[in-house]
Amino acid sequence: MECLQGSQIRVLLLEAERLYQEAANADSSFAEPRAGLAEVSERSGDAAAARKEAQAALAIGACADADLVLARLDLAAGALSQAGAEAGEALRLEPANEDAQQVLRQVQTQTGQPK
Repeated sequence: MECLQGSQIRVLLLEAERLYQEAANADSSFAEPRAGLAEVSERSGDAAAARKEAQAALAIGACADADLVLARLDLAAGALSQAGAEAGEALRLEPANEDAQQVLRQVQTQTGQPK
């Protein structure tokens, strides 16, 4: 398996952003394209844009991916209670979501809660 270089990753992120934006513009009643934009912004290092897009997705409807973006951002910012609540909501929506389980484990580890 070939490892992607930084410039290749940036190109892929730009393409993903373009496609998610097209999807969001085509039908604004779906939360998933906004959640995708939130993930792209998060991976690009723009926490403010990621938070804005995730919140926009959740304003449209329940979306585990948007909850997860917020959970990871809050975990990174040390807002452990909020991160745990968002990971919990993602798990309520998708009980087998491994990313949400991982975030919740990290919150529990950092707060000293039993697993």
